[in-house]
Parts: sequence; C-alpha cells; structure tokens
Amino acid sequence: MVARTGGLADTIIDANEAAVAAGVATGFQFAANSGDAMLHAVHRLMQAHGNAGVWTSIQQQGMKADVSWDRSAEKYIELYRSLLARKVA
Repeated sequence: MVARTGGLADTIIDANEAAVAAGVATGFQFAANSGDAMLHAVHRLMQAHGNAGVWTSIQQQGMKADVSWDRSAEKYIELYRSLLARKVA
C-alpha cells in the first residue's frame, strides 16, 4: 500500500476492480495527504486479503514485477550516449 506519488505511483498497479479482473494488480494506492483515501485503501486491502484468489494474484503479480534499476539504467545510458553523439557531431 503506497501513497500515489512519484516512483511509487509508477511502480504499483492499484488493485481497483479493472486491474484485479485483468490480473495485473500489484498493490494498493491512495491519494497522498488524504487520510480518508488511506483509510479507503486499507479497507480495500483488507477485503482483498479476505479473498484468497485475489490476494494470491496480487502477490504473484507483485513478485513478477521488475522494479530494479536495470531497465531505467539502460534508458539513461542510451540517453547519455545520444547526447554525447550530438556533442561530437
């Protein structure tokens, strides 16, 4: 469960009805700086935890997610190389 900010919003796929139905949910997001939104996310989390199939799906999707820096690092390397190539040309 994460506040919907920065990298966390990009990393966690909220377990809303559509994401759960599609089998892609990886966690629960809530609007930052909102106690009501956080409480709602806690309730959704508890409801999902009570459904073994949904909970297992969320866990499995979360474990499959690549949250390493490998992909991001490759993109940075590509960007730096392209900038260097422009500078040399």
